[in-house]
Amino acid sequence: MRIELPEQLEAYVQYKIDAGLYSNGAEVIRDALRRMLEHDEEAARALRLRDALQVGLVQRAAGEGVPYTPTLLQELKQQARQRAQQGDQLRPEVAA
Repeated sequence: MRIELPEQLEAYVQYKIDAGLYSNGAEVIRDALRRMLEHDEEAARALRLRDALQVGLVQRAAGEGVPYTPTLLQELKQQARQRAQQGDQLRPEVAA
């Protein structure tokens, strides 16, 4: 694959090489693409979290919520431990 860059980007790639951060242009491009993938994954995670929050807000408005208490937190932690021991996977919107 051959990629042509505008002069400004080509100069930036060369700057990164000259600064000793990369040994060649391919490394610069690979790193940029890796970072772009990470950014896209973070954006997708944020969208899933937003969607889950919206579901929670709708449920809360419908009176389906459960009041938060320290006891509830302990119960949720215990359930999470049991699920982890059983090999259950976290849903993407709650995974860190």
